[in-house]
Amino acid sequence: VAITSAVSPRWRSWSISSASITAPTTQKMPPAYSGAVAAATTCVSANAAIVTKVAFPRVVLPMAAVLAQLPDALVAGVALGAGLLAMGMSVGASWGWLLPTLGVLGIWTLALSLALAALGALFRDVKHVVQVVLRFGLFAVPVLYSPSDLQGTLGGALRWNPLNAPLDGLRLALVRGHDLAVPIAGPPNGIPVWAPADLGWSAAAGLIGLWLAAWGFARAEPLLADAA
Repeated sequence: VAITSAVSPRWRSWSISSASITAPTTQKMPPAYSGAVAAATTCVSANAAIVTKVAFPRVVLPMAAVLAQLPDALVAGVALGAGLLAMGMSVGASWGWLLPTLGVLGIWTLALSLALAALGALFRDVKHVVQVVLRFGLFAVPVLYSPSDLQGTLGGALRWNPLNAPLDGLRLALVRGHDLAVPIAGPPNGIPVWAPADLGWSAAAGLIGLWLAAWGFARAEPLLADAA
């Protein structure tokens, strides 16, 4: 994608509301997050020999699954940065939003990993459901489009996706050079291109979800040895 972005005129003629600037920037990161969630779902059953014989905090298993994806995310980030620079884009102050947006994605990844690790150990069919959701979930996040491109009921519903704000914010900050603290109005009576509050509520909801996932995992931990 980075090579295509660098040589294709289509990617050079981007606009803030066009899906053409979404794909080269946000297609890089989701595989690391989806890979972490998929690995965490089966982490307990995959380590059944250890779980059933050794006493240790089982929470380290989903956390290890998440941390194992960091090298892939780092490589993807380097490729992404190289692609953007090859397109003639310069590093600006807006790139400082990289850490907040990726941090929100990390919170949601860890929350989902903890919840699905417990569910995946107790109910073996969960892993198949997760694989299907991760495969088709691409169309529910702003990777191939911007939420502002979809108006009406569908666009409004997709805006409530908690992963929408960090992914769209990542695109706007890196490619458009936009300060995410400043809102961007959309069409009259339509969905705004960007609202800073969206990132805030996504972070808050992610922290609540992480607390609930950690609480649920702790409650299920005594059952994991038998389930594994």
